[in-house]
Amino acid sequence: MGPPLGIAPQTPFALGANGVWRFKGIAIDRGGCYQQDRGKETDMRQMTRLLRIHGRVQGVCYRDGAVAEASRLGVSGWVRNRRDGTVEALISGEPENLLEFVTWARNGPPAAEVSMVEVQECVVDASLEGFSCWPTL
Repeated sequence: MGPPLGIAPQTPFALGANGVWRFKGIAIDRGGCYQQDRGKETDMRQMTRLLRIHGRVQGVCYRDGAVAEASRLGVSGWVRNRRDGTVEALISGEPENLLEFVTWARNGPPAAEVSMVEVQECVVDASLEGFSCWPTL
């Protein structure tokens, strides 16, 4: 089994006995969600969600639109294309801003034709800062 969703293959990580990947004090479950180790202070209003966007979402400036929307909303995280034709995004921020981002994701930029957005709940990783476009996975 390879690294969890959302982790680059060259990243040093270890699989624990409970099936959770660990990297530099962060636990990463099989769905690619990050969980900060106990003992580190986090903002309880911050939430993190992993999105998988289906439809005609590549080659239509979806990632650029996501970066612009995240910047407008003050949402941190990343977005990338996947080889299966979907777009994946990890978003972190205030609940109302995440809701607004997910609402945008269901439509995307004008040229996109979104058929479905999967949203997976994740635990906040306080080290997420800014919003960037990652390479295709």
